[in-house]
Amino acid sequence: MGVMVKLHLSGREVTAATAHLDVVNTPRCRQAQIRALLEAIDAGSATSSPPAIVGGDLNTHTFARGGRLRGALNLARILIANRQALARDLLNPSDREPLLREFGKFDYQVKGFNDGQPTNQVGGDELGASSALPLIVRKLALKRLGGPEFSLPFRLDWFAARGLVPLSEAEIEDRETGIRSIGPSTVSGLQSDGGRLSDHDPIVVDIRI
Repeated sequence: MGVMVKLHLSGREVTAATAHLDVVNTPRCRQAQIRALLEAIDAGSATSSPPAIVGGDLNTHTFARGGRLRGALNLARILIANRQALARDLLNPSDREPLLREFGKFDYQVKGFNDGQPTNQVGGDELGASSALPLIVRKLALKRLGGPEFSLPFRLDWFAARGLVPLSEAEIEDRETGIRSIGPSTVSGLQSDGGRLSDHDPIVVDIRI
């Protein structure tokens, strides 16, 4: 499901939308899901290419998940890949996640609205638990990866916008409150009762209409 709201700001109508895309599926499935959301935004507007901002957990983890075969292929990729190169792919997943390129087909911009920092860290225990592979295979793989301390950084959460401009740090100041704009940011380290507030870090962006 996608959630949309129309806002009247500075004399213009701006659509804000969010969605949580499938985690256990393929990059092509997530591409189809985001395309459906972007088409719905345009279908609900009286004008062509109306200003809009889309954000959410898009699950751009770059893997096709579901079933033992996919689990084996994903584990092989993690075991074989250069760790630094794999981390770069997970933080910049556009080559493997076509949904990020889908935004461009609808004239949305991703660049400038995100800081590129990880929004999720998946540890070795979680990687093993999410696989459909036999327990012994998962244990051997985890041992080779370095044990439970092993983790992968993911950029799973994104903003994309059309007809809007992202603001940078202190680019403008609100005349009534004196609050200055901030650049696109990932807010890490939030705690609640001694533990992480969420498995994902929130992302923020200030925009100019």
